[in-house]
Amino acid sequence: MSVPVFSPPMNPAFPFQEIPEILTDTVRMHKGYDQVRPLLIRPIRTVTLSWEGANKATKDYIFSFFQGLAGSTGPFYWTPADKVPSPNGMTPTLSEVSGGSLGSRTYYVVFTWYDSVYGETVQSQTASLAISANYYMKVEIPPFPNFVSSWRLYAHESEGSECLQATINSSRSWTQSSALATGTATPPSTNSLNLAIKWILFPSAINCQKFTANRYKISFSIKEQII
Repeated sequence: MSVPVFSPPMNPAFPFQEIPEILTDTVRMHKGYDQVRPLLIRPIRTVTLSWEGANKATKDYIFSFFQGLAGSTGPFYWTPADKVPSPNGMTPTLSEVSGGSLGSRTYYVVFTWYDSVYGETVQSQTASLAISANYYMKVEIPPFPNFVSSWRLYAHESEGSECLQATINSSRSWTQSSALATGTATPPSTNSLNLAIKWILFPSAINCQKFTANRYKISFSIKEQII
């Protein structure tokens, strides 16, 4: 199924706040007995888009766009002017697995959320681990944010010198199989990851008021579609 992209001639105003909670893993707690903390899922976002003084071209585009949607509800892609939250409050989990013939060393590791088309976030918190001789490092990361499915791993034996080791799609773990790469890209200093998010139109009609010959006040509500 082809999903259209909503891109009006005039950008809408919208109150849009990132919700920091994302899907989290179950965690086994030890309090004298086994206790499993359930998954936490952030609520679905809803947004009201509005245009104060939209011209006729924008009005005509909005109405023709939604008239072309199946059932006049969606889904469609619209890109908010907000970046995907970076993992700067998260830390990768490091462990060692037997393999290879490298000597003992300490690794410093960070990761970013990444999309080959839309960009990359700034890095996570740094994790470090002393690796035994004849062992490799294994890295695991927290769950992906909504609509993000790739991440980049940066590591080095010197803290602050982490450089790109791998771009990983879908999987949340990576296991070393050779010596770390050197001289590759370093984590970006700014967050450029801005993804198109799939939305659907609320059942309510589009509110359109004409107040001059070629100016309109338009608003309608949409909600995020979780897939």
